[in-house]
Amino acid sequence: MEQDEARAMQLYRDAAERGHAGALNDLGFIHLQGELGQKADPELALDYFRRAADRRHPAAMFNFAAMIDDGKVPGRGAADAALYLYRALRAGDGTLLGLMQEEPRLFDSDTRKALQRKLSDFGFYDGAIDGLYGDGTQAAIRAAFGMEAGGAQGEATETTEETAEAETSETSPIASEPPQEEPDQEPATQTEDTPEIDAEPEPGAGENVTPVLRPKQAARE
Repeated sequence: MEQDEARAMQLYRDAAERGHAGALNDLGFIHLQGELGQKADPELALDYFRRAADRRHPAAMFNFAAMIDDGKVPGRGAADAALYLYRALRAGDGTLLGLMQEEPRLFDSDTRKALQRKLSDFGFYDGAIDGLYGDGTQAAIRAAFGMEAGGAQGEATETTEETAEAETSETSPIASEPPQEEPDQEPATQTEDTPEIDAEPEPGAGENVTPVLRPKQAARE
């Protein structure tokens, strides 16, 4: 058993060293939960989730947003969580769409408001910024995912214009270092609420992948 676990860990690490986003996301779970013979290490888990999220891995973006929402990422706030959630939606992962529609209270009110604002910024939502996921917000979530009004799925990839606008204020890559401390407030403009991204999207990262943190590992009120 120990040899099998060690072999599995080596495979994960080899893939992670090559920048494989899925392996990075899985290593986040392994170190968060203390699996495959590893001691639980939340800080290391967070770094793996961040690295996978910054490679635009849909589940990892959702996971990193969940950890920001839980207050476990120094210097990150609701606007950062919302940006990762928005990008996860645009990546077209049906599992994440289902979670966000069926479990509207998975994230706290500030994060939900920030996501509404993000959806509004990109023309998907024109309702109140109230943190309530009513019909208008649900329709905006589906539209951002790439579903037409009648329910048909269309293109769900983030556009060049969206990426350029979201990354206007980004500076140098953050690699494996923790985020720098920033004012603990929700920015009011698009250019102030953007986390730093350290890699290009991984080919095939838009596939429907698991696992995700919520609701099992981080149940909400």
